[in-house]
Amino acid sequence: MGRVEKVPTFLKDALEDKTARVVFLSLAFWLIMIYWAEGRASQPKFARENQSQPVITVTKTPSRVATKPPERIKSPTVVSPSPSKAMVTRTVQATPSSLPRRASPIFKTPTRSGSKSKTKTAPWPVGVVEAEVLNVRRGPGVEWEAFAQVHQGATLRIKGRDFSGKWLQVLTSSGSEGWLSRKYIKVQGDLDRVPVVKAPAPVPPGVFYGRFVKFEWVEKGRMLIRGKVFDKYGRGIPGVRVKIQAWDWWAVAVTNGEGQYAFDGLSNPVVYTLSLPDRPCRPYKVRGEWNKLLWVNFYQAP
Repeated sequence: MGRVEKVPTFLKDALEDKTARVVFLSLAFWLIMIYWAEGRASQPKFARENQSQPVITVTKTPSRVATKPPERIKSPTVVSPSPSKAMVTRTVQATPSSLPRRASPIFKTPTRSGSKSKTKTAPWPVGVVEAEVLNVRRGPGVEWEAFAQVHQGATLRIKGRDFSGKWLQVLTSSGSEGWLSRKYIKVQGDLDRVPVVKAPAPVPPGVFYGRFVKFEWVEKGRMLIRGKVFDKYGRGIPGVRVKIQAWDWWAVAVTNGEGQYAFDGLSNPVVYTLSLPDRPCRPYKVRGEWNKLLWVNFYQAP
């Protein structure tokens, strides 16, 4: 028969006591945990590495938009935690397919504070002549003198309109302004953008008025204004004094036998006022331009 050892009396009494049993079981539990932890620490490294999923930290290569050349990036480091709080590192070579994809940054051009963005505006309206021949008048009505004619198909820029909308102020190919009847014009564009222009008062009989006729290119660095003075029959008037003025500067020229005057050698591209100081006249304003000869004639109203 086998040998039967008796349980010591102190241990038997301790097991019968409820409090002693709890203390004994707790002590046994902690002894088992300490023994397991020591055995875990003694395992080989490769055995612990296979028990947890490594966390890969990848640094993305800088974008090409940088002004300086990108620095060489070292291989990322893999960190894998373990239950014993010991950290094990492992080097992993990152490939392009493993890098996360990110949208390229959007760079906005810096703008000054308070600056307004440029917006495109609709083109200025123009008018196409539909009649075979159409008179260009000095005012919005048939009572005004016709000083020129335009032909069918001519395209003219519309600068204004009268209050009734029946007459349009246009800019002719010669550079002068006149009025055309709306019913003979095909408008292209938004006519509401055109301002309402107050019609000038009719020129009384016998009064002279100026009108821009044309311009000619001249040699570089020159600015000239010339023209003629006509009576009500269309004849040039000799010996007429023509005055040109800009601010406090002025000069006078006298027409020749054909009624022509000339102001050559002007040196400032400003607005000049032309008038006939010795005759009833409505002054005419014209802006001087470099490399151009501007023709401004004066006519006597019948």
